[in-house]
Amino acid sequence: MAPIVGYYLFALSVALLGVMVWQSRQQRCELFSIRNVALAGFIVFQMTSAAIHMISGDYVLMRISDPDSVAVTYAIMVTVFLVIAFLSYRLAPGTRTPARVLAQRKGDAGSGFLLSLAFAMTIAALVMRFGVLIPWVGIAANLVGVGFAAVACGLAGWCWGRRLANPMLLLTVVAIVIANGAIVMWGEFGRRNLVAVSGALLWGVYYSRLRYMPMRQLLTRAALIGVIPFIFIALYSSVRSSSEGGRSVVDHLAAMKDGSVIEGTALLLEGQATGTVAMWAVENFPENYEYKHMLTPTYFLIAQVPRAWWEGKPRPLSNFVANYANVRGVDQGRVLLPAGIIGNAAAEGGWYALIIYGFLAGVFLRFFDELIRQNPASPFIVLPVGCQLGQILGLARGETALFANQYVIALTGVWLTMSLAARLLDSMGVSRDSQAFAEPSEQEWTDYGDESWHEAHSSGDHAA
Repeated sequence: MAPIVGYYLFALSVALLGVMVWQSRQQRCELFSIRNVALAGFIVFQMTSAAIHMISGDYVLMRISDPDSVAVTYAIMVTVFLVIAFLSYRLAPGTRTPARVLAQRKGDAGSGFLLSLAFAMTIAALVMRFGVLIPWVGIAANLVGVGFAAVACGLAGWCWGRRLANPMLLLTVVAIVIANGAIVMWGEFGRRNLVAVSGALLWGVYYSRLRYMPMRQLLTRAALIGVIPFIFIALYSSVRSSSEGGRSVVDHLAAMKDGSVIEGTALLLEGQATGTVAMWAVENFPENYEYKHMLTPTYFLIAQVPRAWWEGKPRPLSNFVANYANVRGVDQGRVLLPAGIIGNAAAEGGWYALIIYGFLAGVFLRFFDELIRQNPASPFIVLPVGCQLGQILGLARGETALFANQYVIALTGVWLTMSLAARLLDSMGVSRDSQAFAEPSEQEWTDYGDESWHEAHSSGDHAA
């Protein structure tokens, strides 16, 4: 039975990809949206990651007593979560009004100003990542610094999207991306920072140019732009080592000389076996371990509180899995094994937690997409939302609460900075209506067939 369920999860993954493309063609949701980035992560970390091991019967470090029964329960939980998240995203209670207020009166600027801002953001990223040495404050500064680096690449991509055939502009873009890639790689083990800067580049090109193209051209050009960053991340994945988390950029590049794109791609698609940890959680809570009720939303709110200030601060599930499951060959007291959003729900209340988490996921993702929907042609709105796509891609892997918390912190810092830049433009008298740079063929997008788009349009707000 488990292999059959695995094939079902593969089929459901393909269906989800089809829904993304179909909704984009129907102008119901941007192809490159916060929701779709999160869904891509969900497919990799919670669906194909589990499906591969269901089919092979090899659950790596985790011991599953009844794989057939667990596989069926797991697949039902995945399906229910997706249905609730999609409905919640569509209804979006409480997201439209605050998004409409935040997205007002932020226009666009010429490429000269935006590229100057990209260089300024690069310098700011360097300072925030390595120059803020105040305890605890430095953690938030580092997150914002990665956001600055990503937005610098997004600004470069935004300008490049306007003139894709300009070789001098391309050289400038490459220089900005390399500089910011080096800034976020230094001393890091994880891939999220690299995904942030490379994803922001594509994010900028997409919203300044690609979104106005026919689907075939959009996908072709997006693939051409994204292939080099993907190869780089695959090579990085194949040689990264948690025991060498303090690597310099030179060390990373030296190690990547022996890397394998094929091996790295396999590791990326396998989702670090997160699905097997989630299946273990489904089988063992609450039968063998007590629920940690609603820990994910709780931890989202308290993640940045220093443990030195709160000795009894709760720890997320990933801290305990290795010990609970008696995983062999690892340091059980130190290794983190995230169960992903489905595994977290299974350990934090079961079905009622799954329903609540699906609802919260839809609202959370829709709010940020709604910001873009209100003003999709302004880089001062669009680029901050895409400043930490690595965190969004990793939401389904987890710890979901920590990744969501870090995304919000980075977005807040970047949003405030970009808002100041927009005000500077206004004070200089050179700010332009964001629609001045929109493609003539742009059409306003409906909002899932409800009345909010018509209300916004009739009141003078731009909806996309």
